[in-house]
Amino acid sequence: MEKIRAALVGATGYTGNELLRILLPSREVEFTTLTSETHQGKRIADVCPQLSSFSSHTLVSFSEEIWENNDVVFLALPHGEAQERIKTDRQLPRIIDLSGDFRLKNLEEFREFYGFDHKNPSLVDGFVYGLPELNREAIKKSRFVSNPGCFASASILGLIPLTEGNHILHAFISGFTGSSGIGRQPKIGAHHPVRNHNIKAYKVGDHQHLPEIQQALNFRSIEFVPHSAPLTRGIFLSVFVELKEKLNPRDLDSIYNERYDSEPFIRIRKNVELAEVTGSNMCDISVKLISSNYAHISVAHDNLVKGAAGTAVQNLNIMFGRDETADLDHLLPLYP
Repeated sequence: MEKIRAALVGATGYTGNELLRILLPSREVEFTTLTSETHQGKRIADVCPQLSSFSSHTLVSFSEEIWENNDVVFLALPHGEAQERIKTDRQLPRIIDLSGDFRLKNLEEFREFYGFDHKNPSLVDGFVYGLPELNREAIKKSRFVSNPGCFASASILGLIPLTEGNHILHAFISGFTGSSGIGRQPKIGAHHPVRNHNIKAYKVGDHQHLPEIQQALNFRSIEFVPHSAPLTRGIFLSVFVELKEKLNPRDLDSIYNERYDSEPFIRIRKNVELAEVTGSNMCDISVKLISSNYAHISVAHDNLVKGAAGTAVQNLNIMFGRDETADLDHLLPLYP
């Protein structure tokens, strides 16, 4: 079997690093090109020493040749850059974009939540929303996939069983994330002396993952408050749901167990702890009835793996007809 030839645009960011951590040891995927505008000309091993045993690649600047002689191109760039790199006047390989550039179909919402007009609107409808547990069949047929946001994927996975069954009147999501979600470039909000002992809410009511969650679930009655927490990596959600009808605990458990019974990376647990998923591609979910009309859902996953690079590898596997767990089932949690 010939190896899948892959290029990674934005190899030295945290998400790019995670993709390399997962796929460099692969026997079926081969990276032809790793790009970095900041570190071009350097070896990836010198910039990211943790990868030195697996790669001798030299980092290069992005060029249009990236679209040639590759089976797939991963784009791990800041929001706004992927849409400028993709040219519609040429034959393109498969693309998996890990930014928010092609997640929202409503371009007015994109402008509102990302703060600028989309620069490549003709491509938006060509991207499938890449959450495998929601869109697996569409991903199989797609050439272009837009990877979900980390908060969004956790929120959607937590709510899918109830929205698909039309059980919800309203949902309120309180989410906590680690500092790696801000990216590799140092920022005041992620500075260790501040972040290490601090919790704060941010982007209340205008976080870009809110319309993404609403769009994916086709359900608008959702509120979302994100918090920065003294963590390096991880997403933890506490979700409160008002139900349309009275349910008993057994019915609620059955709804979740039946929906996720065959999903390799979803675990329905009695209790959820972030430490039990960090470093892995698992998403842990627990659900409990508070009263006959209210339920509480806890969700935890690693923002860099299941919330980003791990799901990108799931999408790769689906698009190329590989076992969906390939190169992911060895990723054990970093606990304790």
